[in-house]
Amino acid sequence: MGNAATWMCSCEPLPSDDDYELIEPEALETEACALGVLKEGDILGALSLLEEACLTYEGSAYLLNARGVLKWSLHRFDESLADFRLASGRNPDTALYHYNCGHALMSLYDYPAAAEAFRLAFALDPLMLRGIPEHSRRWCIRCPAAIAFK
Repeated sequence: MGNAATWMCSCEPLPSDDDYELIEPEALETEACALGVLKEGDILGALSLLEEACLTYEGSAYLLNARGVLKWSLHRFDESLADFRLASGRNPDTALYHYNCGHALMSLYDYPAAAEAFRLAFALDPLMLRGIPEHSRRWCIRCPAAIAFK
């Protein structure tokens, strides 16, 4: 359970200042609450908070992305991909959402689509790798789909 909290806190690339301008204050508050519950080890409780918030603030790409992260950590890859795709559809210029699509697609063994999602994320934000830990950066670049990056 701690792995999901760690991933949400440190393994996602940091949103840029422009991304934060797109995030509703209520969404940030809800995510902070969910993260607090998650840090206590209650991943399903955190997911429940995000499920409810996604209904309340249905236009929030940020909350959809956060919900997708938790679903991904529960190995609900199809559901997480759906959330990441909704988020990227609502904010197509936010690299983080495409990056997370890439991770979900990798988990579903769809390497060509994963490579395309990563390529789009890095095209939108060439400095995106700055917030990714070294082990994730290596995995992302050396993934079986890496040939598509060339």
